[in-house]
Amino acid sequence: MDVTTNALAECLRLCETSYQNHVKEMGKVTERDLQAWGIALNGLTPDQIRKAFLEHIQAKTYWPKPADIRGNVRFTRDRWDPTRALPEPSPRSKITESQKDRLNTLKGKIMEDPDIQKRLRNERVADSKRLRTQADRNPNFNPLRIKGDPETILKGLISTVQQNPNPREEEQLVQSIS
Repeated sequence: MDVTTNALAECLRLCETSYQNHVKEMGKVTERDLQAWGIALNGLTPDQIRKAFLEHIQAKTYWPKPADIRGNVRFTRDRWDPTRALPEPSPRSKITESQKDRLNTLKGKIMEDPDIQKRLRNERVADSKRLRTQADRNPNFNPLRIKGDPETILKGLISTVQQNPNPREEEQLVQSIS
C-alpha cells in the first residue's frame, strides 16, 4: 500500500466510526471499496485527502461520496490565505492646522471672485425657478378654478393630499389657500 492508499484507508475507517448507521446498513469498507475510492480520488495528496475527510466529518451527517471529498479539497484550496494578502495600507496623514488655515483662505479667495459669485447666484435662481415649474404643482388643485362652498373645497383638498402624500405639495396647497 502506498501513502495515498494508507491515508484513504485511515479516513474511511474514521468514517466507519463516525457514521455507524451507514455501516449497519451497508457493511464495513472492503478492499474493493478502497480501490474504487483510490481511483476516484486519484491525483490528490494524502494531506488533502485527510483534511477533506475531516472537514466532511465535522460538517456533514452522511457518509461521504468521492465528489464530496473532491469538493472539500477544492474548497480548502480556494480559501483566502492571509499570507498572500496585500500589506495593510499606510495610515493617511492628517491635515495640520496650518494646512486647514491655508485651505480656508484659498476657499475665501475663490468665493470672492465675481465670476464664481455670479455662477452661484445663477444656480440659486435656477433652483428657485425649478421649484416653481408646472411639474411641481398639483394638477388636481388650482385655487382659481375652485368654486363652491369652503367645506367642499376643504374636503377636496384633503382628498387630494391623501391621494398624493407628498409633504412639499401639501405645503404648496396650504400656501396657496392662505
